[in-house]
Amino acid sequence: MCRPLRGDRLLPCRESGETDMPDAAHMTALLNHYGYLAVLAGTFLEGETVLLVAGALAREGYMSLFWVGLSAFMGGLGSDQLMFALGRRYGPAFLAKRPRLRRAAERLAPFLRRHDAAFILGVRFAYGLRGVAPMLAGIQGVSPRRFLALNALGALIWAVIFSLAGYFMGAALEMAFGRLDANHHFALIGAALIAVAGAVLGARWWWSGHPPKK
Repeated sequence: MCRPLRGDRLLPCRESGETDMPDAAHMTALLNHYGYLAVLAGTFLEGETVLLVAGALAREGYMSLFWVGLSAFMGGLGSDQLMFALGRRYGPAFLAKRPRLRRAAERLAPFLRRHDAAFILGVRFAYGLRGVAPMLAGIQGVSPRRFLALNALGALIWAVIFSLAGYFMGAALEMAFGRLDANHHFALIGAALIAVAGAVLGARWWWSGHPPKK
């Protein structure tokens, strides 16, 4: 079983008997020092991409899937808790200076008031809304204790789904191309993510030009 090293070395996490490829030495050094901290920092923002990559690296043994998921959970939870606190304290003044965000908040507010649990759990998966949604919950007076409980559950679900998605993406790449050295593996992950991002952006562009008929 692959386990993270103890002490100040966070990575790499390799199966016993395996050795690193020479051209992966620099990448391994970066992962040794920044691996899980990078996941934590990346998921503090809208970090689906970094979580998918980390999950794929966990499949290859460079990271521990458990620690990837835990880092993502902590980053996602901490980010939304901060935005919720800022919303309670500064939210109205912040939105007053940003008309576009204010309009988005006004559209979301009725649903939040009627279905706060579904809103807090689900909006994490709505790209582009994750930043404003916790702030809106703070503005609308959601109880801090209730928000913490729902936010923790949502962060857990989100971290599990995207880390496992990355893990199985790594497995699919290995099935298609075999076990490659780290540089080629990272290139394939990047190409796959670019393709997915392009498809999502293309769908959003098409949708914006072809709104559903009322």
